[in-house]
Amino acid sequence: MPSGRCQVEMSKGQCRRVIVRDSMCIFHLKNKNEEEAEGFKRAISKELMKLKSGVTLADFRGFVFPRGIRLSDFCVHLKGPIVFSEATFEKEAVFVGVTFSKKADFSGATFMSKADWSNTKFAEKADFSGATFMSKADWSNTKFAEKADFSGATFKGEVGMFDAEFQKEADFSLSTFEEDVFLIGSRFQGRASFAALTCSGKVDLFGCVFHDEAIFSQASFKNANFSESQFKAAYFSRTEFSGIAQFLNATFSGEANFFIARIAEADFKKARFENTVNIIESSSGKIDFSGSLFSGKVTFEGVEFNESDFSQVRFEDRTVFNNSDFAVARFDGSKFHGKVEFSNCRFSKVLRFSGALLDEPSIVFTSASVASVAPGNHAILGRDCLLAFDHVQVRHPTRLEFREVDMSRISLLDTNLKGMRFLKARWVRYNGRDTTYDEMILNEKAEGDPESVAELYRRLRQNYEESLRYTDAGDFFIGEMEMRKRSMLSVDASRGTHGPSFSSSIWITLNQLGARIAFYGYDILGRYGESYWRPILLSPMVMILFLGIRLLISLVSQKMCFSQISQLILPTLRRSVFVFFQLQSEDVLDLFERVFSGILLGLTFIALRRRLERHGAQ
Repeated sequence: MPSGRCQVEMSKGQCRRVIVRDSMCIFHLKNKNEEEAEGFKRAISKELMKLKSGVTLADFRGFVFPRGIRLSDFCVHLKGPIVFSEATFEKEAVFVGVTFSKKADFSGATFMSKADWSNTKFAEKADFSGATFMSKADWSNTKFAEKADFSGATFKGEVGMFDAEFQKEADFSLSTFEEDVFLIGSRFQGRASFAALTCSGKVDLFGCVFHDEAIFSQASFKNANFSESQFKAAYFSRTEFSGIAQFLNATFSGEANFFIARIAEADFKKARFENTVNIIESSSGKIDFSGSLFSGKVTFEGVEFNESDFSQVRFEDRTVFNNSDFAVARFDGSKFHGKVEFSNCRFSKVLRFSGALLDEPSIVFTSASVASVAPGNHAILGRDCLLAFDHVQVRHPTRLEFREVDMSRISLLDTNLKGMRFLKARWVRYNGRDTTYDEMILNEKAEGDPESVAELYRRLRQNYEESLRYTDAGDFFIGEMEMRKRSMLSVDASRGTHGPSFSSSIWITLNQLGARIAFYGYDILGRYGESYWRPILLSPMVMILFLGIRLLISLVSQKMCFSQISQLILPTLRRSVFVFFQLQSEDVLDLFERVFSGILLGLTFIALRRRLERHGAQ
């Protein structure tokens, strides 16, 4: 047998046990044969039996355990500190049900097979820093009264921490998880750090409770589940989620910060953010906040979201979207109770606010355009972007502003527009007037309700009239009348197949014909009372028409020659002028001319009065 003493460094100096071979004692010897393994079993049993007597320090540093160990077979309540740092467990290591009254040190240890600490209690620090777990490791229902240190640990197998309780700090920073991790229902009373953690499998923190800071900065996840979890303050700086990150029904009672986070897909449905939320320079392919609550200030700065859903979200405080790019952004049914700002933002495909509620906010889209970027604050709507602002309830619309916005892809159906500000808004020009996106859809795709579009034009007209912008308001009045006419025609078509009885249908048809003639006449003769040039230009044409009719009657009835007729032109023209201006009436023909002239004069008067009233109001 080799002579000498083992010189492996232990917690309090060298080992100094008798060497078996390779300059190692039976405890530190690697690659033990069967005989040496039996010798180790006998020797370690004696060492473990000493635990019952409450030794001051149980030092197993660097030991190599060739066979499985079940510590509870020797002692279930360790009164002194125990050290397994840099130890190697070649078989199963079971510590189930053991209470560690003092510090337990497993730092740098290697577990080649399953390691189990379920239902274990650590009264003082539990140190697993730098440890390597080659197979499954379990800390379910384990209680850590002091710091639990897993920093730099490597987990190559599945990790279970179901319902674990961390009463002080928990440190998983720089750890590596190659398989699935389950921390379902665990509670973190102190600070929890997962900084620079790397996980290739699924991370499940469903129902976890974080009473202090939760730090996930520079961590890397594939699929992570934080659903039903509760966070006090959460930090996800430079965190990467290459798969799906689930925060369904999660609660953030403190700050929630996502700085330069990279998220392939995130689900925050029905999450509650009770404090400040900062999502800065982060990106996501798809992110869903639908049904969530933001009680504090929300800032989205420099984000890039391909598809984002804020439907049915409630914003209680100020919300800022700055320097951000959105392909698809939906705010359908959301409620804004604080100021909303879209500054230096780009929306390339869809921006929807259908059915949203704006309660005392100031919401501003500034310098929106489809082409060049103007200096200062601006929100750019891509050429193919649709802004659906329909069915929106605005309780204080005077604080809603569209400044220099291209309105060609913005829907405003069933939205209260009274008091909203449209500053240098650019509408679609169609048939010589400003037109809404909703009418263009009606024209191009025959989709929508003409009556709803007419109501939109009525609200726009009232809005512009209240802002003393009467020329633009006139365009919207024309649009309203066009939609009323179109609505009437669509009703006629629907009644054609489901109409009443024959006798009553005749009366309905006559009414419809009269209404149709009135609409078309109102449009052709005076552009619905908005044009005074039309009736003025038509007036001499009417006088000349009736002049010709009178001359023709004279030619036929009195059999005059053309030379005689030429002598009647001036007196007949004089008569036609007098009749036109309601100064003379002798026969039925005069009556017809007076009817036509009355309409034209009335339309001219209406148009001029509107123009003068508007000029006076301005």
